[in-house]
Amino acid sequence: GFLVPEEMEQRIIDLREQYGVFAGEAYSTTMSSYTKSVPRRASGLTAYFVAEAGTITASDKGWDRVSLVAKKLACLARYSSEVAEDAIISLADDLAGEMAYAFAKKEDECGFIGDGTSTYGGIVGVTNAVAAGSSYEALAGNTGFETLDLVDFEAVVGKLPQYAENGAKWYISKAGYAASMMRLIDAAGGNTSAQLQGGPSAREFLGY
Repeated sequence: GFLVPEEMEQRIIDLREQYGVFAGEAYSTTMSSYTKSVPRRASGLTAYFVAEAGTITASDKGWDRVSLVAKKLACLARYSSEVAEDAIISLADDLAGEMAYAFAKKEDECGFIGDGTSTYGGIVGVTNAVAAGSSYEALAGNTGFETLDLVDFEAVVGKLPQYAENGAKWYISKAGYAASMMRLIDAAGGNTSAQLQGGPSAREFLGY
């Protein structure tokens, strides 16, 4: 048997979660320089009732700005020319795909949970960038997907401002959806045997 070469398949077993959600949902803007500032409304004007010939109380509108700083994201992998010539698989194609995956994963991490540290390139993600009062913490004891209640999700919907209503979505893993939202849908009743067999045609909850 030592004279018989070991057989190897050209394809690679590649099991991994999908990433690349954030970039596809985010607003993209063109930057012609390293930095860019976007004006933002911070506060508005106030209307007052006044008597005939009375003095009108003045109010001021406030602005601030969002600063955008270009970040360089890189990935490097080295391999010898001998390996490239002898390998049964295309290492260049495989590594290119692996790099794209690494970029997508890092973009999602920065976009969703970035805390401004060097791990995330100084980027502050949505979780840490929302305005005060815009987030909701689940009720005491509801510490996992399997313990979340309907009131928790309804409270999150209540936090959504009207201007953000169009196109609003839930961002949740498949496992999280099954353990929380799907569990609550099933518990509510009214499901037919066909619906339970076929499962949801689209993953929706509370209209989103």
